[in-house]
Amino acid sequence: MLRDGLSSGRGLVRCLACGHPELYRQKDFPKSVGIAIVVVAAVAAPFTPYYASLFAAALIDALLYLALPERLVCYVCGARHSGFANDPRHPRFDREIDERLKYGARAVMGKPMRAGGTAGAPEPEH
Repeated sequence: MLRDGLSSGRGLVRCLACGHPELYRQKDFPKSVGIAIVVVAAVAAPFTPYYASLFAAALIDALLYLALPERLVCYVCGARHSGFANDPRHPRFDREIDERLKYGARAVMGKPMRAGGTAGAPEPEH
C-alpha cells in the first residue's frame, strides 16, 4: 500500500481527507436530480393516461441507477471520493459500523473494527 491512502492498483484504502480506513460504497447520483424526476412525474401524472409519467420516472431512475458509477464515502467525516479503482472493494453502507463510530461504547449494534478497515470486507448481512 502506498503512503497516501491508495493501494498499488490505485484503489482507495482509507479516506484522503481524514485518513480513516472505514469507507462505504454508494451510487454517485445527485439527490436533486432524483427529486426533480419525481416532482416532474408527479405533476404530469394527472395529465398522462394511467399515470404513465410515474412509470416513466421509475424506468429513468432504474436506468440511471444501472449506468452511474459508484463513489466511496467516509463513515467519519463524510468525504466523498470518486474515480478510484475498485480494488480493494469496500462494502455498501453498514449500520453497525455507523453506530459504533457515532456512539462508541453506547452503541447497541456496533461491531469491532476489522483489521485494515473496510477494504475487501464482505457485504453487510442486513
